[in-house]
Amino acid sequence: MEEVTKSIKHVFFFTPYWTEKRGNATTAKRITTGLKEKGIYVHVFAYDEETWTTAHARKLQQCDLVHILHFSRFLRWNKTVKLVIEQPLIVTSGGTDVNAHLDVKHTETIAFLQQADAVTVFTEDAKQKLEAYSKRKVSVIPQSVWLPHCGLKQAGQEGDPHVLLPAGLRQVKDVFFALSSLKKLHSLYPSLMFTIIGEPLEADIVDKVKEIEATNPWVTYKKPVPLEEMALVYEPATIVLNTSISEGQTSVLLEAMYMGVPVIARKIPGNESIVTHHQNGWLFQTEEELYHCMLEALRKPVLYKKMQVAGSEYINKNHALEQEIFAYMTIYKQAER
Repeated sequence: MEEVTKSIKHVFFFTPYWTEKRGNATTAKRITTGLKEKGIYVHVFAYDEETWTTAHARKLQQCDLVHILHFSRFLRWNKTVKLVIEQPLIVTSGGTDVNAHLDVKHTETIAFLQQADAVTVFTEDAKQKLEAYSKRKVSVIPQSVWLPHCGLKQAGQEGDPHVLLPAGLRQVKDVFFALSSLKKLHSLYPSLMFTIIGEPLEADIVDKVKEIEATNPWVTYKKPVPLEEMALVYEPATIVLNTSISEGQTSVLLEAMYMGVPVIARKIPGNESIVTHHQNGWLFQTEEELYHCMLEALRKPVLYKKMQVAGSEYINKNHALEQEIFAYMTIYKQAER
């Protein structure tokens, strides 16, 4: 793929997280790795984890372009630092940004979005919500999959059923929604295992998960592993669940489908941007629908195999890293001054 920008050589990339094993960290690592592979120097600053120093300030002045991930968190952080960005500015917005931090009262947010040279989102739904607040055209750049050190080994229905729910323990992920359906399923499949893996973010949610784990031997909670080890987490799974109330475009579903693990996801716009019911996965709205989706996955091997193949093919066609990085570099080119 030919180079699309010649003058943008140094990018300063702001992300809320880099060390914590959260979706924003995965997004940041994937994008910056792809940019570096294209010969662009990237300086990363995790503003919710690091302390701003004069060394970072010097790097900022030396960069040709600034790329910010998650505008609401950045603006909250910048209230104390008060950075003035003079370079071309790209803002990438995730689901929480759009769904929870955007209305006409947020004049500071609107002014910031209008200052940006380009605004990018992961889904058409997010684009429609943001367009009213940005003078610039909002571009959709779907997330891709980046699982370093991944040796593909497709899941199967052999052995004990294993339902995996990767999610940070916070209210918006609604990790308890599936519990009653899983209990019914466990009565039919006593060897069924249910694993939740993710950052322990909200104490009350963590306590409840541990309580459920203590009283249900078939339920396990695990703290997250480095991105480099996530492929090993997906490999033994029969099904990957997403029960979130709100999502931008979760890397969990993309990664699972890439690994050939069928997905069952709550019917919300972010998930619908990836999963089409009975074509490359399952979608549910109610507990009863979720139960029947899981029952189908376990009882219909032909349909299960179809979801495996279709999910993997969909990711390879629509969410390749090369496509995502080319799209960002094209945006960079358009922002050159």
